[in-house]
Amino acid sequence: MATRSQPFLGALTLLLLFVAVGCPPVQETRDDDTIDDDDSAADDDSQGDDDTGATCSAPPPPYTFEFTGNHSGTFVFDDFACTDYNGDEWSLSYLNSSGWHLRVVAGPLAEGESLGPGTDPAKIDITLQNNSKQAVYSGRLSLGHVANIEVQRYQSPSGPCGWLTTDALQSSGPTAGSVSITPQPIPFNCPN
Repeated sequence: MATRSQPFLGALTLLLLFVAVGCPPVQETRDDDTIDDDDSAADDDSQGDDDTGATCSAPPPPYTFEFTGNHSGTFVFDDFACTDYNGDEWSLSYLNSSGWHLRVVAGPLAEGESLGPGTDPAKIDITLQNNSKQAVYSGRLSLGHVANIEVQRYQSPSGPCGWLTTDALQSSGPTAGSVSITPQPIPFNCPN
């Protein structure tokens, strides 16, 4: 003997079946953070959206620079270090065995962007020093020094990579004068 609730349960079951069949599948958009994952794609876990990222033509160290001015000579900078200050501001440090240290603090750095006079906000502070020679030369974009940075690559986990140009750095130590650095542009290629 059938009860009155059986037709209702049958209709409810049929309705739930239509609803379940009619709903599209949920698409997953999580990021698995693989090294060459293209984070800009909506479905960036799919194989087709992975890419290798931007490339950079700047070579890794060692870097050879010629100084002209108060302290002239050719110097090989075989030690290079990059320090991330806050995600878009970096310190680039070139060191050589003669005691010369070229340090560039710049930001905000962004891949494919240039930084220099007329860029707002922009920070490029350059210091060239050798403590044993009591030599300190500097240039600050905020004080009118002319310098430019072109960032070719800056994708996690790699640091920035690109090129720097700078006018002669002026003495900020006990001896007046300046030092020009060649060749330019000056490369920087932060290690992964």
